[in-house]
Amino acid sequence: MILYNPVVLRAHLTQGGSQLNKMSILAIMIVIFLFASTVPFVAAEGGEGDSTGISVTDSRGITTNLTGPAVHVAAFGAFATNTLVDIGQLEKAVVFDASSEYSKSGIEEVKNYSADMFITVSSANKDMVVQTMLGLADNGTWNKTTDVIFGYGYSYLATIWSELEGYGFHVITFYPNSYDGIVQVVEDIETVVGANHAVSENMTYVKSYIGETLLENGVNETSEKITAIYVSYSSSVYKLGNGGSVTVDFINFAGGNNVANDTSKAVPTYAVDLTAIVQLSPEYVLLDGYYTGSADDFSALLGDDSIQVYKMNKTWNTYSPDASVGLWTVACLFYPQYFSGALPTIPVVPDAPTDLSVVASDGFVTLTWTAPLDEGGADIDYYVVYMNGTEKTNSTSTSVNVTDLVNGVEYSFMVAAHNSVGLGNNSTSIVATPAATVTVPGVPFGLIATVGVGYANLSWTAPTNDGGAAIDYYVIYMNGTEKTTTAATYANITDLTNGWSYTFVVAAHNSEGMSANSTAINATPFVIDDDGEDGGNDLLIYVGVGIGVIIVAIAAVIIMRRD
Repeated sequence: MILYNPVVLRAHLTQGGSQLNKMSILAIMIVIFLFASTVPFVAAEGGEGDSTGISVTDSRGITTNLTGPAVHVAAFGAFATNTLVDIGQLEKAVVFDASSEYSKSGIEEVKNYSADMFITVSSANKDMVVQTMLGLADNGTWNKTTDVIFGYGYSYLATIWSELEGYGFHVITFYPNSYDGIVQVVEDIETVVGANHAVSENMTYVKSYIGETLLENGVNETSEKITAIYVSYSSSVYKLGNGGSVTVDFINFAGGNNVANDTSKAVPTYAVDLTAIVQLSPEYVLLDGYYTGSADDFSALLGDDSIQVYKMNKTWNTYSPDASVGLWTVACLFYPQYFSGALPTIPVVPDAPTDLSVVASDGFVTLTWTAPLDEGGADIDYYVVYMNGTEKTNSTSTSVNVTDLVNGVEYSFMVAAHNSVGLGNNSTSIVATPAATVTVPGVPFGLIATVGVGYANLSWTAPTNDGGAAIDYYVIYMNGTEKTTTAATYANITDLTNGWSYTFVVAAHNSEGMSANSTAINATPFVIDDDGEDGGNDLLIYVGVGIGVIIVAIAAVIIMRRD
């Protein structure tokens, strides 16, 4: 957007020596100002005024400015291919260097890529590289404005990069010499392709986590650290790492002491023989991944069993996120008592607990659940239990009793896990209604029997404690065997033999089961006389005669007193 200088504007508004009215000029300037204030100001591409602009300075000191994330990239280096895979942006790559082929790099994600997507990037093959890129631009696959070439910052490749830039291609080169430098490479690639910085941030976290753990365990003095050296071998010469390299950073950041460090020697490496290595007497030798032999082979050459040799992975020094794996592996090697398992990740809140279940009781409920499958990278320190949507209590275990509840009222419960980052998502909810504990009823009491001819009428009193559930029936036992059941507190037992003695007990039943038996009583139905009459009638006659005699006697006494 063009911003007009007021002086120039005024000169343009002067016609034939006559000047417009000052008020008119002022009005026009106000209109221009208002218009300018409604249009976003866009600085030069990649400048501070562009909120979407991207600006990256590479290993050569050349700054590339983009108006937004690259649409396509060329991964001219296995480091770039590995990084694109790890940050989930491999689909943006339309061409690769030959070292990224699966047969050379082992990168599984490019295993089935067409062979024509790979080209040897070398000074000897410069013309082919340039023609390949020009061809991609000509057929519309590549846009010189929006797309970026990633490459190594090696000096012997400089002519390729400069020629491509001469044709208008964006080239960003990388040549880090430290762990932090590799982190910056990954961050720059994330920025250029528009990815988040989760991977580069986790690389930084791994380094910090190791350092903090070592400090917490008192490993901070040189004398307390594991002694180690880095050894490479090329052109029949052994070399020791002397600073200024990723591999030496592995030793230092993993809590080691690089006993090969010598300020009087060349950096990053200096040549030695096997005797010098043995004389340094390190606890560990980190053997370069490109060494053609095995760790055991090199150990045999040293002839000192007190020195442990570990051969590193080649990808750990390829300017990619694999460097964090290398650092972590070395830390686990040096201090297995502090470090083990998978690569640590930046902690996040835990997942939700699962399998929440509840058992309702008298005035309380018992909740149990399963810990989250993913704790978020940090230990769960406690769980928060919610009741009816409000925090009710905490628990450090996967179960809890929630007390002081009202029986018969329905409650809803959820649980969330907490770690050092914060509180995770809630579990699914579950409902429960507390209720009094149900037991078998108490014992019926007051059992009595009224006998007649061939029957006995039983009655009793219900238990004072029904066990928390209604009594649904009673069982009457006669002579130790169940005779009948009834829902009432009485029963008529018929078909009995007169003159025989029967023993009766009663038990109460509810949803929980049967009570103990009542106190037993005996009952004998009436006996029949030989004349076939109810033996009970004789008794009535005897009673009647007795009463009559008494009445006559009383009457005689009264008459005698009158005389």
